[in-house]
Amino acid sequence: MEQHQVIVVGGGIGESAAALRAAQHGLKVAWIRGDAGSARASRARYVFSIDNMIGVSGGIVQRKVLELLSGPEHAAAREAIARTHFHVGIPEIVEDVTLRLTADFADQATLVDEKAIAARREGSGFAVETDRGRTFRGGAVVLSTGVMDRQPSVKLTTKSGKLVDDIRWIYPGPTPSRCSTASCAKGTSCAARAWRSSARARPRRRSRCSCTSATASPSRCLETAKRSRPRRRTLFPSGIAAANLLGFTTQSARRGELATSAMSLPRKLVGGDTVIHARRPAAWAGLSDEDAALLDFLRRGGKTSELTQDDTVQRTLALLSENGRLDRLLRIAGAEPPRVRAVLGAMAEQLGKPFATLRRLRASLNPSSRFDFGVLSGLPHARSWQAKGRP
Repeated sequence: MEQHQVIVVGGGIGESAAALRAAQHGLKVAWIRGDAGSARASRARYVFSIDNMIGVSGGIVQRKVLELLSGPEHAAAREAIARTHFHVGIPEIVEDVTLRLTADFADQATLVDEKAIAARREGSGFAVETDRGRTFRGGAVVLSTGVMDRQPSVKLTTKSGKLVDDIRWIYPGPTPSRCSTASCAKGTSCAARAWRSSARARPRRRSRCSCTSATASPSRCLETAKRSRPRRRTLFPSGIAAANLLGFTTQSARRGELATSAMSLPRKLVGGDTVIHARRPAAWAGLSDEDAALLDFLRRGGKTSELTQDDTVQRTLALLSENGRLDRLLRIAGAEPPRVRAVLGAMAEQLGKPFATLRRLRASLNPSSRFDFGVLSGLPHARSWQAKGRP
């Protein structure tokens, strides 16, 4: 039986960090990493393309190397390094920890390439047994053996142009069954079989109806259907946050600003300094953040934009023409203030909406009223939609 202060079980980044920190603090540590010949045990070797670790990204390595090669005699080397992608992933990190433990903490750290098969409590400590009959005893045990990740069959092209096909298992697992489709020639590598199997493994979720003792589909029970409806949204970006979301500004507001269809919001939830614009129309509940942000922007006459007047008008028209947004906003325009209706009408006409489509919107405006379009007064049809202050 071998005595240590800490026993670490597992071969990944968490276990390597635990083993290294224990050794750095002067503790005698045994790191049971798993049988190097077993694909399951040495999991760190099978984690695919985990890059840009916090604090250990390739950019950090690249910048440090460039700093070292600061002289004019290293110009060619700096140019080559600047074009190089430094991939620092889990395998590299675990390998680096292994080298550091071997070189700097050989008298404190014991690296064990065996598989832990059992652990038990013994007195005030613990005992861990390996598949080769060895027993390690310590005052503390760190267990971090990882999880099994199953991935669908995919094809991807790496940065170097290499085509990688059929990455289905990050860690090798049980041999998948052969595809049952008679016309399939791929057998066990069939992606369709993998997807069908995973779909069968996920049972359909059925809601229990409170009015009967049997399970029922939500569509067959009114009460269950009401409960299963998606919650209506009540919070939306406003002010500078809305303009930032839409690309009109790069500023960040000193104080938070929100719009809501509710009467108010609890200050403990949103913060005491947050500006709240309450009682937005209930029709906003079906809008995306971008749609609601654009309506908020129109309510302010585009005054939160950092762009020039012409660029603001063009950006607003471009946003309205995306993915049927103009039609969505026109459907709920009746719930908006008259100025917003007028601005929407001018923009819809600019985007080619027929007069018949806009007749109802125009009829909702008081013909004797004039509206401040703000920055959006530069719209070509602003005058015909009752904008004031435009020659």
